[in-house]
Amino acid sequence: MSLTTAMLWFDASSKTLEEKIRNASEYFQKKYGKTPTECQVNPKTHPTQEVIAGVMVVPSRSIMPGHLFIGVSNVNVQAGNK
Repeated sequence: MSLTTAMLWFDASSKTLEEKIRNASEYFQKKYGKTPTECQVNPKTHPTQEVIAGVMVVPSRSIMPGHLFIGVSNVNVQAGNK
């Protein structure tokens, strides 16, 4: 999957992954006016694909630890769910 609108979010705090995703999602919604559908994370952060805080979390080796690549998946845009 690829993202049509996305941002890179850094959070190396001790917060849970769910808290980090919620914070990044809230900021993303304010900045872009869209609700994120996907969040790519380093597999060491979360090794499996699942929905957390309403966002599909996808492990990706291209994402550095401590970073979230969050945005709107093109799969949802193609399906008409903007």
